[in-house]
Amino acid sequence: MKTLIVAAVLSLASLLLMAAPPAWSDQAGARAQLEKEGIPFTPEAFLEKVAEGDVARVGLFLDAGIDPSVRNDSGRTALWVATERRQLAVLQSLLAFGVKPDAKNAPMGEGGKSLVFEAVDSGDAAFVTALAEAGADVKTANDYEVPPLSEAARVGNLAMCEALLKAGADPNAAPAGFPLIFGPVNENHPEVVRLLLKSGAKLGEHKQTLVEAATHPEIRAMLEAAE
Repeated sequence: MKTLIVAAVLSLASLLLMAAPPAWSDQAGARAQLEKEGIPFTPEAFLEKVAEGDVARVGLFLDAGIDPSVRNDSGRTALWVATERRQLAVLQSLLAFGVKPDAKNAPMGEGGKSLVFEAVDSGDAAFVTALAEAGADVKTANDYEVPPLSEAARVGNLAMCEALLKAGADPNAAPAGFPLIFGPVNENHPEVVRLLLKSGAKLGEHKQTLVEAATHPEIRAMLEAAE
């Protein structure tokens, strides 16, 4: 009886091995599907589908073995293109596939702007959240020492500021030696000023200058009461 059971198990294992496709077949199948659809398996075609927001075709390229770190003529990677073109679903798909949002994803000629900074420029906090959850550094400043939080605060994007702070952005960062809270103070964004103060932003030696710069009465009151 024991011999029969062992034999049956071995037979089942053999059948499963025979039924399981070799590791390369999925890749080959994905390439065959791209060819069937008349889509060349090239970096250019891949990045074009990323820009179009074609999640299904981007997935085919990834399954077919495309290198997701390829760049276009301007040095933009798939992650950058997806963020720049506001293709959130594609960005999430790339990140889920394991593409890393590190500093190498930033193209040349952008003043050292990080991928997270580009996400801030998208105006949609979901981009920052997706990148942060994938391990992106939200603190990296551009060549002018301006961190992403400074820009998000300056334009008054409260949801973006919340996402950046949650991911570890520093409310006391000081671009060019001046606290980033100056941006929302100068641009009259009381809700952002309130958030920064609540998150630990300190005025320090710049308090009087900030109070004098505040033209919004609610902001001025908050600054006068802050440290």
